[in-house]
Amino acid sequence: MSTEEIESPAIPQMSFLRPPSIKVSPQVDDRFEGKRMTHFIKDASKIRECDIALIGVPFDGGTVTGRPGARFGPQGVRQAFLLHSTFNPVMEVELNGLVDICDLGDIDVLNTNIAESEKRIEKVLTWIHETGALPVMIGGDHTITFSSVKALTNTVKGKVGVIVFDCHYDMRISHHGEISCGTPFRRVLDSLEGRVDGTNLVQIGIHSFIDFKFYRDYMKSKGTRLYTALEVHERGIQNVVKEALEYASDGTDAIYFSFDIDSVDHSMAPGTSSPMGGGVLSWEAIRAVEMIARNNKVKAFDIVEVSPPLDHADITTQLAAGLVNQFITGFALRRQSLDF
Repeated sequence: MSTEEIESPAIPQMSFLRPPSIKVSPQVDDRFEGKRMTHFIKDASKIRECDIALIGVPFDGGTVTGRPGARFGPQGVRQAFLLHSTFNPVMEVELNGLVDICDLGDIDVLNTNIAESEKRIEKVLTWIHETGALPVMIGGDHTITFSSVKALTNTVKGKVGVIVFDCHYDMRISHHGEISCGTPFRRVLDSLEGRVDGTNLVQIGIHSFIDFKFYRDYMKSKGTRLYTALEVHERGIQNVVKEALEYASDGTDAIYFSFDIDSVDHSMAPGTSSPMGGGVLSWEAIRAVEMIARNNKVKAFDIVEVSPPLDHADITTQLAAGLVNQFITGFALRRQSLDF
């Protein structure tokens, strides 16, 4: 399959897509088991039949910590899927039969060229929205989110709300004049003004001494709502997420959901470029993702900053894969109007 163009009856000349790498499961087959995620997920040719489209964005050219590696996130999460079944034992939900998922592979980004990579991301994501499938992006660093939000605004008539889990504000003007993983939400508010209002942007999980008052003052001037990780612990994740959805939904037609794995405490997610203690707990993240996925306005999801080279014993990639599956579970419950 060419890295320049893909042509099939289902995919009308879409540029910049690379097929997902083939994974071989180490598991011994058991005739009593149901499907594993890798057998359940369909290939790109089935996009018109699918509710959710997985897409890898292996870009970490915006990483400024000196700890790259998120470009291997899509590969790591797909590898983790080998151990995952389609049955959610906590909620007792079998995904097989409730939702259809395809894997479109990876966007052929250029880690030495942010501007060109963003054009490719926007083009592919806009097309996915036009097919009617909900894109689930596996990054990649947080730079990718700006062009992904822009793609959603290309296909939604009204305003778009944004919910972000992150350790950092990501509201920098630049890093020494450069676009980076620390700038996406400043760019969203400045470049997409009128489509994304600050009052509809919610950040959850901020913690540690790595943010600056200048950027918090900017966020206050825009009316953004912020929940620190401590507030999540003290008030409870369900209360925080319920309020966050109200803020992001107010006057909007769609919500973009972005999950930076560094919002999770580094004891539970060490494989990221900027791990910090004091973050949200893994079970809080899992519950939050499911709740947000069940909201009808949520039209896109990304999980970013998963860096397998920096991980230990696959802790972070397994959590990331679990969060993707939990989002899919929430989406399935949304479509079935099931209550838990």
